[in-house]
Amino acid sequence: MKVFGSDGDGQSALIDAMLFFFIMIIGSVFLNVSFVQNVERTVLLRDDANYCRDTLDTLLECTIQRTNYTKNNDGEFVNVELINRNVFQLITEDLLLRDNISRVDENSLVMGIERPIEYVLDNLTSYTFGNGSRIRIFHYSIQCSLGNTILEISDIGPDEYFKNSLNIFTAQQKSHSLIVEEEIDFLLHLWRV
Repeated sequence: MKVFGSDGDGQSALIDAMLFFFIMIIGSVFLNVSFVQNVERTVLLRDDANYCRDTLDTLLECTIQRTNYTKNNDGEFVNVELINRNVFQLITEDLLLRDNISRVDENSLVMGIERPIEYVLDNLTSYTFGNGSRIRIFHYSIQCSLGNTILEISDIGPDEYFKNSLNIFTAQQKSHSLIVEEEIDFLLHLWRV
């Protein structure tokens, strides 16, 4: 019987194969993890963009039970109450009044109409826990325009817009009101806190 000697070529090939499989396993784990993170981020971005559009639609349809402003009727100041108006109607009225600002107290517009709208936006862009505490999810800025008149409502100052934010989501809508013939433009920006 003839005995073959072992020169180690078989063991070297076995170690090479094991090393190859080990490197391939590590590479596939790395690729799977990075792919899952990219898919999750893409889904999150798509959900945020949809949320921005839904927020604008919801905002314009929200009804605010009672708002008011002070109007100047030939030197006599009259308190005008607006009852059960949706935000679209309130913004339209605000823009029309701002177009003729001499007939209205601007501070009463801010406090009586714009603050309630801001409160609605705060609720739409935050999460409220059962105990009443709130956490903000998005910052917001909405610009509404009618002709040359522009109204802007935001939760932060203009110099803080989009600061430290990579993803800004925008929803735009053009609407007609029964009161005016021109289009009213609504532009909502949301970005994560």
